[in-house]
Amino acid sequence: MRTPMMMLVLAMVACRGKVSDTDGDTFDTASSMDSDGDGFTGDVDCNDADPTINPAATEACDGIDQDCDGVADEALASNTFYLDADGDGVGDGSITIQACSAPPGYASVAGDCNDADKSVGSGTELCDGLPNGCANATWDPSMEAGHISFFPSTGAPVDLTPTLTGADFAPGHWTATGDGTIKVCSGTFYGSVSNGGHNLVIDGVDRSVTTLSGGHGDRALLVTGGSVTVEDVTIRDGFTSTSGGNVSCSGGSMILTRVRVTGGLSTAQGGGLYFATCPAVLTDVQVEDNTALQGGGIWFSSNQTWTSVTVDANSANGGGAGAYGTGATLSASGGQIMNNDANNNGDGGGLSLTAVAASLNGTSIRDNNAHRGAGVFLSDSDLTLTSLDFRNNQSDDTGAHVELTVGSTLVATEVTFREGDASQNGNGGTIAVRDASTFTLNGGEIRDNQGDRTGGIWIVTGTANFFNTDFRNNDPDDAYARGNGYDIGTGASGVCSDASGCLY
Repeated sequence: MRTPMMMLVLAMVACRGKVSDTDGDTFDTASSMDSDGDGFTGDVDCNDADPTINPAATEACDGIDQDCDGVADEALASNTFYLDADGDGVGDGSITIQACSAPPGYASVAGDCNDADKSVGSGTELCDGLPNGCANATWDPSMEAGHISFFPSTGAPVDLTPTLTGADFAPGHWTATGDGTIKVCSGTFYGSVSNGGHNLVIDGVDRSVTTLSGGHGDRALLVTGGSVTVEDVTIRDGFTSTSGGNVSCSGGSMILTRVRVTGGLSTAQGGGLYFATCPAVLTDVQVEDNTALQGGGIWFSSNQTWTSVTVDANSANGGGAGAYGTGATLSASGGQIMNNDANNNGDGGGLSLTAVAASLNGTSIRDNNAHRGAGVFLSDSDLTLTSLDFRNNQSDDTGAHVELTVGSTLVATEVTFREGDASQNGNGGTIAVRDASTFTLNGGEIRDNQGDRTGGIWIVTGTANFFNTDFRNNDPDDAYARGNGYDIGTGASGVCSDASGCLY
C-alpha cells in the first residue's frame, strides 16, 4: 500500500532528471531549463517561450529585443519619420522619430508648411487656390491652370488631372466613389465624369475658361442618382448613341448655375441635357448648338425650373429642337428660346410639350423653325405666358408661333406675337388651334404675321378668346374660322371658334 509520504517521494524523483539541483536542496530551478528548445536555458534566454529570441538571435527591426542584450532594434532604427498631423502624406520636418517603419501618424516625407491642413503640402498642385507644394516664394494662382481635383467629404484630395487630360476622340473616364467636390481650374479637360450615384459639386473657375469636354467620344457627365450641382463650367462636345449627349441624368437631381452646354450630339434624346426622373434647376444657363433626334438642346420628363436660360441654335430631326418636355412641369423666367430648327417635318422648333403644365414669364421666343408650331408646339398640355415676345418664327405648315393640339390650353397675358411666317403652304401665321384646344389672350398684340390662309389665328377645331387685344397688319386677315377670314382690328375683345366663327 502506498502512503502519502511515498507518493511525495516518487513525485520528487520524477521531477529530478528534468531540471538540475544547483543549490543541493533536492529542488531544481526553472532557470536551468530550455523550455523553447533553442539551446539556451532560462537563465540566459530573455524569453524562453519563443525559440526566435535568445542571445544568438539576429536582431530584427520590430520593436522587440531578439538577442537578449536589453535593447530593442539597436543600430537598426535608422529611418527618420515626420509627424503628419493632417494625414496628407507629407510631414512636419521639425518633429521626427527614428524607427524602422513609419509609426501611425508619421510620414516618410517632410516639408509640409501647414500640417493642420491636408490640402497644403501634398507636393501635388491642386485646383484649390492654395500653394499645395509649399513653394510660397514663387507660387501664383495661375500655376493651377490645367488642374482638376476631387475633394472627397472624407479623405485626402485626389488629383484628377492625369485621368481627365485625355484628348479629342480619346476622353478619359472617372467615377466617384463617394460624396465630394470637383474643382475645375482654367483649361479644357477631355473626359467623362460619372457621379456613381453620389452627391457631387462640380465647381469651375469661370465658364469662359473652364471646360469639361466629352471629346466627341462620350458624354461629359453621367448622373445616376444623388444630387449634382454644376457651377461656372462649359460642358461641350459630348456624344452618345443613347440619350444625353453632353449631360445625362436618369436619377437624382441637378442644379446648374452659370453653365454653358454646347456641341453635344445624341442619336436619341437630349443632345445637350437629358433629365429623366431627375428634377433640375437651371440658372443663367446657355444651351446652344446641340443636336438630337428629339430635344436637341434639352429633353426632360421631370420637373424643371429655369431662370435666365438661353436655348439657342439647337436642332432635332424629331421635334423639340430647342427643348422637348413630356409628363412634367416647367417654370421659366426670363431667358431666350431662339434660332432652333426642327428638321425633317419636326414639330416645335423652340419648345415642344406633351402632357406638360408650363408657365413662362418674360421669355423671348424668336427665329425658330419647324414643320408645325415653330415657336411652341403643345399636345395635351397647359401653358401660361406672361409678358413674352414671339417674333420671326417660321413654319412650313401651320402655327408659326404656336400650335395647340389634343385639348391643350394656352393663356397669354400681355404677349406680343409678331412677324410670324406660315406662308409656305401653311396656315396660321400666329396661332393654330386644333383638337378642341383653347387659346386665351389678355391684352397684347398680334401683328405683322403672314400665312397661306391667315396671318393671325387659324381655328380648325377649338376656341380663341381675346380681350383688349390689338390685331394689325396680318396677311391675309387677322383670323380664320368656320371657312371665313376676319379683320378684327385694335383694342378688340371677342371669341373665334369652329362652331360660330369670330364674334367681336
